[in-house]
Amino acid sequence: MKQWKTYWIWYSEEHSERKRCMRNVVNHALKMKTAQSPAKSGTECMEIGNMDLYAYGQIENLDELAKKNGIDIPRLRGYRLMAEMTPFSDEEIEKNIREVYKDTLELYTPSKHCAVMKGRKLYDKRQAKGEARAHAKRTRKQMEMYNRYCGCKDVLMVHARIGKWNWAEYGGPLISMEKWFIEKADDGYDPTYCDIYVRIKRDDEE
Repeated sequence: MKQWKTYWIWYSEEHSERKRCMRNVVNHALKMKTAQSPAKSGTECMEIGNMDLYAYGQIENLDELAKKNGIDIPRLRGYRLMAEMTPFSDEEIEKNIREVYKDTLELYTPSKHCAVMKGRKLYDKRQAKGEARAHAKRTRKQMEMYNRYCGCKDVLMVHARIGKWNWAEYGGPLISMEKWFIEKADDGYDPTYCDIYVRIKRDDEE
């Protein structure tokens, strides 16, 4: 059985600082996505950090297409037809990465109001910087991979909660061996989510 690490949050009587840090991370994630139409997809819709709400709204529209191509991924959270997506600019990517690093560092750095504990060990400044770098690195990979497939008529992005340790737990190695699998990136904020890019054949191409 999989052994899960325990994460503790230790609050003092005054925990407004922790709440403010969390708001920064969540608010920044929300800046990057809204469930708008495909015509305004890309930077307005791309979900960095939480479940992809736009992709979730496309399950009903695209699930049949995925199934016709033999694509059935566990813990499904949504689809994006990459032919309809528009890419991020380099400036948007760099700005997002800077903000991810800043907000994550602030979130994980102990303050007089709160301390984040991993098991029974407090994060020190060095560990907090390590977490911030890891978040920033994942965010860059996720956004650049998204850009790589924008406009591709034969690519579908599958958003699922099988990132990080979930990948092995829910058959990720077998998924990566499928003929339709291209590549995947864990989510920048929450790596238990991931974007999986798969090759499809659409009905209008037959």
